[in-house]
Amino acid sequence: MKKIHLFLFALLLATSLTACAGGGGGDQSTPEGTVTMIFDAAKSGNYAPLANICDPNGDGDTRDICNMANDDSRAEEFKEAFADGEVVGEARIEGDRAEVDFKFGPGGVENETMRLVKVDGKWLLSAF
Repeated sequence: MKKIHLFLFALLLATSLTACAGGGGGDQSTPEGTVTMIFDAAKSGNYAPLANICDPNGDGDTRDICNMANDDSRAEEFKEAFADGEVVGEARIEGDRAEVDFKFGPGGVENETMRLVKVDGKWLLSAF
């Protein structure tokens, strides 16, 4: 039993250090980087980096993504939706707004477009 507790502690510590080392866990300097943060969180189970990637004026779907940082009660649903996700192509940027096409869902077969807005040099999720 002690080995299990020690393993879980080590895993938690490693996850925490990884999140801290990444300057918040992702790259919001590009729209694609911000969208990729969703997929990375779904794969790793580390939802903390999602806390600050949403536009406060964004839609409910994007707020649900960011709320995963504080309430992971829908973690399995989130993982199923985004763990196989990937950005498709390059962002379309016009000023401080961008659109990023991506695939998501089981097997990454559903197509969607994420809308983002640039605030203080960081790209934030706005709507999809």
